[in-house]
Amino acid sequence: MKKDKAASGAAYLGTQSVCARYDDVAPATIWRWRTDPELGFPEPIEISGRLYWSVADLECWERSRPLANASAPPLPRKRRNSHDHLEIAPAQPAPKRRVRSKAEG
Repeated sequence: MKKDKAASGAAYLGTQSVCARYDDVAPATIWRWRTDPELGFPEPIEISGRLYWSVADLECWERSRPLANASAPPLPRKRRNSHDHLEIAPAQPAPKRRVRSKAEG
């Protein structure tokens, strides 16, 4: 059935185009949306190991989202540096090394 759907002449978008459609989200974000049953993100079809989404299915999903008519992406996203959660202590001088005299041995 999936091949019939693709052969019908409907417009389809690849993963990179879907990422660009939603404010250049990462492919991993699309994967998370697909695996979250509460979001109801459309299922893609697979052709030669690549994923493609029906434009009609994406548009239907967009209309079902609370922010469908807003200029923001349909889901909140937060970009941050992977080190944002780390606290960096102020630099401290290196401890002075004690030099032994020949008498100490």
